[in-house]
Amino acid sequence: MSDDFRENPGTLALGASWLVIFALILVVQWSDPFRIPAPGPRWEPLPVSTLTSHRFGDMTWNDVRQGQAWRILTATFVHFGLVHVGLNTMGLLNLGRLVEPWYRTGPFLAICYAMGGLGNLVGGWLRQLVGTARPWLAEIASERHWPGSIERLLRGEAAVPVSIHTGGGSTILLGLLALGAVVGWRSKTRIGAHLQKQMILLLGLTAALGVAMSGLVDNYGHLGGAIVGGGIGLFDRRLMAWSKSGRFRALCWLAVLGLSATCLASAYRADRSEGDYRRDRDELISQIRVSQSVLADLNQLHFLYARAALPPEGRREPISEFDAMAIVDLLSRGPLTGEAPNPDPLLTNRGRAELAGVLDRLDHIIGTPWGEEADQKIDRVRDLGRAMDLKAPNFEQVYEFAFLWKPAQRAVAADLARLSVRLAQLDEARRQGK
Repeated sequence: MSDDFRENPGTLALGASWLVIFALILVVQWSDPFRIPAPGPRWEPLPVSTLTSHRFGDMTWNDVRQGQAWRILTATFVHFGLVHVGLNTMGLLNLGRLVEPWYRTGPFLAICYAMGGLGNLVGGWLRQLVGTARPWLAEIASERHWPGSIERLLRGEAAVPVSIHTGGGSTILLGLLALGAVVGWRSKTRIGAHLQKQMILLLGLTAALGVAMSGLVDNYGHLGGAIVGGGIGLFDRRLMAWSKSGRFRALCWLAVLGLSATCLASAYRADRSEGDYRRDRDELISQIRVSQSVLADLNQLHFLYARAALPPEGRREPISEFDAMAIVDLLSRGPLTGEAPNPDPLLTNRGRAELAGVLDRLDHIIGTPWGEEADQKIDRVRDLGRAMDLKAPNFEQVYEFAFLWKPAQRAVAADLARLSVRLAQLDEARRQGK
């Protein structure tokens, strides 16, 4: 490791920065009390949500259009899972140790920044171009009665995918592969020809992997990095000559450090400006979780009350409808004397434990948004449930429970739907940059 660091400090520093930033992303994601599980393939043990990755600088074309151009570079430091960052870091260590000695550390890092930033820019532009052209090409395919598979392929992506999150150092890796291929081709030597074949083989394998895993691999970013890397390779001899100059190396270091500082400052400022969004989102999620919990507890209490109210021969589960008319119909089969229709023990030990948990959670509701009338109904339903734990409910209690439970449940469900719509609108507004 010490020998590698002396010979290739830029490669190891860049790879270490990817790992450190990935660790920070996980810390921030896990510390979020309202974090939503990140979607990802089953084989990815540590997936990263786009809400967290966006805070650290991943890229969407919509962000770039709105002036956050720094994301084209910061996106190369953001990875979406442990497998993602692991594969990219291993690839960087192998390719960087090959290329860095050609140009020395400062120019090498400047080249990596150019391939990452410009590669993401080119890739994003190509994604938008293809996405915009797809509907038009699909119409041509349908009018000419081409095979249906071609039309489905053309219609397989959104027309303008401005909000697709992209990130990862693979843009740099593809740039290094293309750079090596061009350098080997221009060298006109046996070793150069061997290098060219190896780099082209790796480019082909990456392209095949991208086709096989098109939903998980940023093929446009890969293509953009390869285009920029190949272009830089055309100036290889001139870059090698310039790299011998101390002034040129100093300019490269100045560019790398300046871009790094600018991107860090821009990312910090953007994260602070999005604080209002996160605060509003956290508040909405907190309210949603309260409503979800109360709704689940009310439904469970409804189920337990129905079990206790029905005669043994009429007991069934689950009770799909539990309103006043159904209770009257069920209890009309026996004497309506005001006594318990079922003198046997009401609930099993498990049922009593569930009832105790439900009542305890309903006792600790704070700051309900459902209105005073709904709160009063919930309080009375809870009292009826507590009385049921001591004695089987009589007809009047069952009748009252049925009339109070349904409007209380509807009020909580309506509030939950309203909050869910507000959360969706807030997330959509944020994705659109409003």
